[in-house]
Amino acid sequence: MAARALGFNAVWKTGGAAYDAEVKCALGIAPADALVAFLYIGTEPQGRDAQAPRLDWQDRVSYWQGPVLNG
Repeated sequence: MAARALGFNAVWKTGGAAYDAEVKCALGIAPADALVAFLYIGTEPQGRDAQAPRLDWQDRVSYWQGPVLNG
């Protein structure tokens, strides 16, 4: 919230790097410890809309029309 109050945006992401032994080593994290996520903080490019247009869920969902698979 503090970053947002200063005009920044942030995103919390967990990806493959969070599980990578070399990344843990570079950050001084013990192999047995877990890296939960990375917090990316930055600014948006000038001229970008505040929010991208939202698509209806029907435009993003498809249904499986193939055969039913058993086990």
